[in-house]
Amino acid sequence: MSMRALFAGGCALLLAGTAAASAQARNGAPAVACGATMTGDTTLTVNLTCAGNGLVVMGPAVLDLAGHRIKGDGTGTGIELRGEGSAARGGAVNGFATGVLVNGAQSRVEEMKIRDNADAGIQFVSHRNVSVVSGNHIHGNGFGIYFSNDNRDVQVLDNDVTHNTKTGITASHGVDRSLFKGNRVNENALSGMAISDSTATILDNQFNRNGGDGLVASELSLLEFWLIGGNDANRNGGHGINVLTPGIPDGGGNRARGNALEPQCVNIAC
Repeated sequence: MSMRALFAGGCALLLAGTAAASAQARNGAPAVACGATMTGDTTLTVNLTCAGNGLVVMGPAVLDLAGHRIKGDGTGTGIELRGEGSAARGGAVNGFATGVLVNGAQSRVEEMKIRDNADAGIQFVSHRNVSVVSGNHIHGNGFGIYFSNDNRDVQVLDNDVTHNTKTGITASHGVDRSLFKGNRVNENALSGMAISDSTATILDNQFNRNGGDGLVASELSLLEFWLIGGNDANRNGGHGINVLTPGIPDGGGNRARGNALEPQCVNIAC
C-alpha cells in the first residue's frame, strides 16, 4: 500500500474517531457499566442488569437515569450515594438487597421507582445529614425507607410508600429536625411509619390499610421539637395514630377512622 493510501486511511480513522467522540459528547455522558463510580453528572443511556452492586455516585454529582432501569439479582446495592451533594433521579431500581443506599451528606433521591429490593428500598447510613427524598414510588421492598441513627435535617416529601413487607418508613435514635410531609404510606405489612427518639415534624401524610398502626411515635426527652398534624390514618390493623409518649405536640387536623384498635388515636386528638 502506498504512503498516500496509508495517510488517507489514517485521516479517515481519525475523522471517524473524532466524529464518534463528538456524537458521544452531544448525547451526554458515555454509557456506563455495572460497578462503575460516577464522579461527575451522568445520564444513563441504557438499562442495566447487575450481579451484585449497581452504580456508585460520588458527590457532588447527579445520576439521571432518564427513565432507564437498574435491575439486580437479589444481592448488593442498586445505587450508592457517597460524598457530599450526590443525587439519583428519574428512573427505576429493582431487585437488589438495598435499592438506594444514602452514604453521603446533602444527598437527594428524586422521582425514582424503587421496587422489590429485599432489605430496603432506600436506606440511610448513620450521620448522613441534610438529605431529601421526594416524589418516589417505593413499593414491594423490605423496609420502604429506613434511617439508621443520627441523620439530621432530612426531608421526606410526597412519596408513595406501599406494599412493603416490613414498615413503610422507619426512623430511630437521632433522626432529628426531620420533616415528613405529604407522603402516602399505605398497605405496608407492619406499621405505616414508626418514628422514635427522633424529633420530627409529621404533616399531611396518609397512613391507610397498614398491618399495624398507621403512625407510631415515641420520644425520650425533646418533646417540644415534635409536631404531628393534618394526617389521615384509616383502616389500619392497629391504632390510626399511636403516640406512645404523652406530650408530643399536636398540630391539629389529624383524622382516623376504621382502624382495628380503639382509641383511634392515642395521646393525640383526631
